[in-house]
Amino acid sequence: FFAIVYVALSPQSMNLLISPFSSFPANLGDWHDKAGGYGIQSVAGAFVKTINGDYYTVVGFPIQRLSEKLCEWIQIHAQP
Repeated sequence: FFAIVYVALSPQSMNLLISPFSSFPANLGDWHDKAGGYGIQSVAGAFVKTINGDYYTVVGFPIQRLSEKLCEWIQIHAQP
């Protein structure tokens, strides 16, 4: 058994929501079952101004970062 542990961060900024749109994303129920409270791949994504990092980390799984870490592990543990 082994574990590869890493953290992937992707800070985001959002446009300020003003009435009558301030409750629009919440009223759609988009926040249900979302770790960050919204789904960037749905309606709430229209309010995202910037992403500093990997889009796939925001969506839910940093596949590029995982493949990078797996390749590092393989190189370290490969038999000569």
